Parts: sequence; structure tokens; C-alpha cells
Amino acid sequence: MGRAKSFFNQPFLVHWDTVAHIEKPANLLLTGKGHINVKAKLHDIGTPSNVPVSFHMSLEIVNGHYRYTIDHFEVTDKEGNSQYALEDKPESVKSLVYSQLLQKTHKQVSFIIGWLKQYMKDEE
Repeated sequence: MGRAKSFFNQPFLVHWDTVAHIEKPANLLLTGKGHINVKAKLHDIGTPSNVPVSFHMSLEIVNGHYRYTIDHFEVTDKEGNSQYALEDKPESVKSLVYSQLLQKTHKQVSFIIGWLKQYMKDEE
């Protein structure tokens, strides 16, 4: 349970805005809302820039086993205001740009999940 709590203190993985936990004798539920910066183009031309993508993550420990959930992906502006849900491509965003944003977000979230699995495995 200690590793699960400290996972949300890893600033190089996710910029956590809020983190909460509910602890019972054999159970622990941690939830967090944060964002990652995905390096992607905002338009067809130009250089890639950091696009903030926010999401919710929960990590539940029950009898020594853990389960994680990552959902509610949103593209935000630099101030954290929602621009659009990642699963809903707006008309104003070109298909190539949107596809690149999805791929890079998936790659970064896959890295976070892999890191979580390794981090939680080290405790056993």
C-alpha cells in the first residue's frame, strides 16, 4: 500500500493536480486527476509543441492485489481549461494532427502503465 501511495508522488510521470485516497484495513483506493504534456503538432505545418492532456487515474488495492483505471482524457489549454474530450475529434482539428496526438498520448500512457507495473512489482 505504501508503494501505491508513493506512485502519485512521482512528478516526472504525471503532473498531478489533485490526489485523494480512501483507506480501509485491507483496501486502499487512490484517485488522481493530472495531466501529461504530449509533444505533437497543433497544425499541419510547424514544429511540435507540448499539448496538455488531462485524465483521471484510480489505483485500487484489495487484499494485496491492485487494479488501475485511466479515463476521462481531455485536451486542455495551458491554464488547464478543457478544450475537447480526446475521444471526440473536433471539426477544427485536422485528421493527421488528431491521429498523431492520439498515438503520442497512447505511447506516453503506455509508458506510465509499464512504469506502474514495474513499481508495484518491486514491492513483492
